[in-house]
Amino acid sequence: MKKSTIFIGLLSLSVAFSCSKNKDEITPKAPDTVTKKKEQVVQTKKIEEENKFITSYNQIMYGSEFRNKFKIQHKHTIQQGKVISTLNTNLLFLNYGDITTTLTHKYTGDQITSSKNTEGTTFEYTYNKEGYIATMKEKKAAGGAKDFSYTYSAEGKLLTVEVVDHKNGTTSKYTLTYNGDNFEVIQGKHVTKITVKDNKVTHVDDVLNNTHTVYEIEYDNEGRISSYKNKGNGISPFRVYHDMKETYTYTNSTFIKSNYTKDVLEYQTEINKTTLKRISKKVFDYNQSGYSYLVTYKNDLSQKIEIFKGKKIVKSNLLGYTTVDTRGQYNFAELKSFYDVNDKKLFQKDNYTFYTADKSKSLSESEVSKTSAWVVTLEKEFSNL
Repeated sequence: MKKSTIFIGLLSLSVAFSCSKNKDEITPKAPDTVTKKKEQVVQTKKIEEENKFITSYNQIMYGSEFRNKFKIQHKHTIQQGKVISTLNTNLLFLNYGDITTTLTHKYTGDQITSSKNTEGTTFEYTYNKEGYIATMKEKKAAGGAKDFSYTYSAEGKLLTVEVVDHKNGTTSKYTLTYNGDNFEVIQGKHVTKITVKDNKVTHVDDVLNNTHTVYEIEYDNEGRISSYKNKGNGISPFRVYHDMKETYTYTNSTFIKSNYTKDVLEYQTEINKTTLKRISKKVFDYNQSGYSYLVTYKNDLSQKIEIFKGKKIVKSNLLGYTTVDTRGQYNFAELKSFYDVNDKKLFQKDNYTFYTADKSKSLSESEVSKTSAWVVTLEKEFSNL
């Protein structure tokens, strides 16, 4: 709006100035004025189109995961009036999965027609007449494709989403309704009610089959998430979480994430603030198994996992450790080695089978457990790392 106002003001001044001069004086300047007017109109239109791409992108990216959009931050890099790339950051830094991913955008003329992320997944876009993303086709490098279609309100708010998953042969439909800044995401009987304050999500009530999972989010003075609470009956594949609190403490070079699950687990993860790569993670699981763990990362992949007896991660409680020697598809560990406290190699494990240290003989889980029960416990807790 400001650019349009400035443009009209400049145009009015130009007309007034022209009327005060004679014809001979203004004739040579007319072509430049017309050219500048055309350039400014084109540039203004281009900025509006880019903003509409960003507006719709920020709402639709990650497909049906917009229930959890408050967890994702998008940072767009603009050069010479074009959005050349987008960095998507998971603000909650989950204990597994991608922390960040970068998309590089490809233009056809002045319009972004496709993007590709760091995992090799491509996204192709078409637009409605208002300039918002109307459809998106997702193709994963490892196979599988999805088609997304979107509709918007006159203000550019996302209203409906349809997702066709060609690999699984399913179609999902979502409807979004708004009450001021607050909104709901509805998929059949699954309703997610999202409260927004000062442009930040502060409260989420996820309702499915009359079961409420409530999330509360707090922010620090710089707008960063400082506290994330799960106060409902959220269910993971492994445990039922009745209460969980995740807190963040930021420092100059790194920030510490403490992830608490009431009476079950406690996580403390150190992450490099510049690279957004995990450095280490402490896992306290003493109420279930009586053990604690220290995971050391390299390039955001677990490199070494130490197991300790009891609540304290101290050298005197160390039982042994495992290292990831080679990784296979999706970076899952293929070959691991297990060592005692004196760095003596005890066993190896190739995918699903234990072996002696020199890999000359395969061993059953019970054979390993007879001499080193902690190895079996450690492997069950971190089988995919």
